[in-house]
Amino acid sequence: MIQLILANLGTIAVFLVLAALVGLIVRSLYKQKKRGGCAGCGGSCGACGGCSACHPHQTKT
Repeated sequence: MIQLILANLGTIAVFLVLAALVGLIVRSLYKQKKRGGCAGCGGSCGACGGCSACHPHQTKT
């Protein structure tokens, strides 16, 4: 088991770094959505196709 881990240490390290980055991105999107923001367009609905899903009371400008 130890030999398997040592043989794949680089792959494991890259996986852990990528998993941490994805976790931080998801956390950031969750916090933004929880604050009432739009998780996809950053609040600029002019170029967002999903504006009505984030802000149902606003129209696309």
